[in-house]
Amino acid sequence: MFKKLQRFTSGRVWFMLLMLLSYVCIMPLLLQSQVARADQTTQACANGQQISMGKYYLLSNLWGANTGTGEQCIWDVGSNSSSIEWSTKWNWSGQFQVKSYDSVVLGWHWQKQTTSYLTGLPLQLSSNQPVQTIWSYTINQIGPNTTFNIAYDLWLHTIPNPTSNAPSDEVMLWLDEQGGIHPVGSPVATVNLDGTSWTLWEGSRSGWKVHTFVRSTTTTTGQSVNLDDFLHYLVANRGLSSDKYLTGVEAGSEVWLGSAELDTSSYSTDVGSVVGVSPLPTPTSPPVVVPSPTLTPTPLPTSASTPTLDVTPSTGEISPPKAPSRPALTPTPAKVASPAMKSAGNNWYVVFFFVPVPILVAAYITWRRHSRATRHW
Repeated sequence: MFKKLQRFTSGRVWFMLLMLLSYVCIMPLLLQSQVARADQTTQACANGQQISMGKYYLLSNLWGANTGTGEQCIWDVGSNSSSIEWSTKWNWSGQFQVKSYDSVVLGWHWQKQTTSYLTGLPLQLSSNQPVQTIWSYTINQIGPNTTFNIAYDLWLHTIPNPTSNAPSDEVMLWLDEQGGIHPVGSPVATVNLDGTSWTLWEGSRSGWKVHTFVRSTTTTTGQSVNLDDFLHYLVANRGLSSDKYLTGVEAGSEVWLGSAELDTSSYSTDVGSVVGVSPLPTPTSPPVVVPSPTLTPTPLPTSASTPTLDVTPSTGEISPPKAPSRPALTPTPAKVASPAMKSAGNNWYVVFFFVPVPILVAAYITWRRHSRATRHW
């Protein structure tokens, strides 16, 4: 009797060991598939590519790429109910001119803004509505002789719903700059706004006026600002008409030369009563590849119409004027993930059901046969 019990118990132990071995073998595959799915992201590197992120979109804007060699890419990282995360990386060589301005866009950028989500734009300045933004970032992997700024770019129009119409005014906020660059125009005032000192530069570019606030002490981590404070200052002190409309708000890195990476851990811009990030849409059909764009990009200025370059008297450094940004196209963004990762992420359930099941069945049959042999014995 004791031997029968012993053999029966050993059969149970054998069966449990086989089950444990099966799951020990399968769990690494399941974990790997989940990691692979989490690592997938969407990246844009070609001029005009967009990546939708709720009420925002990431824009690959390589408007000055013909003055050098290299690239700048932008990709999404994540989002929650109130903010988004994204990153951009660049590597440029060539002439000392702006090559790219990859950014996150809210509202207008050289085309009529989408109405899929509420953005709060266009906003007439006379309405005195708040335009609040939060931007937390880090700058990494900065190469030698890297020249760039980290800046907001605001667009103003005399009409509320422009398409490819040129703006009447551009308002920039430089939070950080490296490489000894300065904005278009010349300094006209020093102001204190949002707890920080700024130098205001004014000039013109391709037919519209440019107002650039340069932070007196640069920040490499970001800053929360009320953009409406800067707009109201221009209305009260610099003759900006309050009848104009704020149509677009961008934030990104304007790059001349060199290499670096900008990683944004939290970004949001809320206009008026529109707060937070709208939920991402549920796709109803696979993306469609657009064979060729239908929009005609705004041409870069010719030599006959190129504005005079600004030269800093003390250093002789040149800050080239920025050509008008090209209209954004909408190609299908590409997924950044290896085929093996995609296969693991999409077929993990196949591995889960079809790998352990045969092992468990074989283990059960073996145990049953062993049990029957034990009984007959």
